[in-house]
Amino acid sequence: MSDESDFVITPSSTNLTSNVKLLEKTSEILFLLRLYEKCEAQKKDFDHVMFNDSTLYCPTMFDGWSCWNATLAGETARTPCPNFIVGFDSRRFALRTCLENGTWFQHPVTRKFWSNYTTCIDIEDLKFRKAMNIIYISGYSISLATLLISLVIFLIFKKAMNIIYISGYSISLATLLISLVIFLIFNCWMNDAHSRWILTVPVCLSILVNLAILMNVLRVLLTKLHSNSTNPAPIGIRKAARAALILVPLFGLHHILLPFRPEPKSPWEMVYDVFSAVLVSSQGLCVSILFCFANVDVHGAFRKMFYRLQRRGTHSTMVLHTNYCHSTREFQL
Repeated sequence: MSDESDFVITPSSTNLTSNVKLLEKTSEILFLLRLYEKCEAQKKDFDHVMFNDSTLYCPTMFDGWSCWNATLAGETARTPCPNFIVGFDSRRFALRTCLENGTWFQHPVTRKFWSNYTTCIDIEDLKFRKAMNIIYISGYSISLATLLISLVIFLIFKKAMNIIYISGYSISLATLLISLVIFLIFNCWMNDAHSRWILTVPVCLSILVNLAILMNVLRVLLTKLHSNSTNPAPIGIRKAARAALILVPLFGLHHILLPFRPEPKSPWEMVYDVFSAVLVSSQGLCVSILFCFANVDVHGAFRKMFYRLQRRGTHSTMVLHTNYCHSTREFQL
């Protein structure tokens, strides 16, 4: 067995309580229940056949993840690592020790039956997922900061149009905060399963509809500008490009770049994960740049504010200089 002091992975002992909390009533619960029922049937039908009454052995047991076959006392059982646990390598084997007295090993801290799943961890995959977490945290932090700065800018320069922008930013922030609260309370994860097509297909269809709407908007822009401008090509291309940049995040069309997740362990899975982490976590930054930092109206408002401050400073300097000259003249008289 590997060193237990580094880290301990402990599934639930003889029931599925912890797994139910972990998987949050997804389709994997039914899968685990089927494994549990199969393991119990094996225990009932085969344990007494494999060993006679005089043989000391540990009985078949389901630990919440795997079914451990009946094992002779003093031996170590091994079973393939579960392939439904993220970060586990199903080509490796988990270990479980049957003690000399015919009972399964119990962890000295928890005093519960313990299976050694530390051998299942793919260290390289663990490092990669930690890197992904850093990308997500960094991207979301930058996006949140830029969204808050944009909100402050729009609140400073109060105009009727700013209400629309502020509403959009508020919805984005509210969605982010709700997601964080749900995750912190329920530890909710979306798992890969065949039933996800119920959600995936409508999303893909809506993205295709949004793409068609965007193409129509660009067509109308180019058509109108072409008929009204003496030099339509440069103006039309610029206007269409600007409209496309604004409408792509608004319609969620950036998800076209990541339509389907590659199969697990495929060569493209890491590329997909990195690209997805960068793209998804930087949405707030992109929206802030397009609607605020690169907005011509915002630039004009800042120039006017600086011009007013400059004039106010110049006026104050002139007043002080005039008062000083007047006071000096009176003193000389």
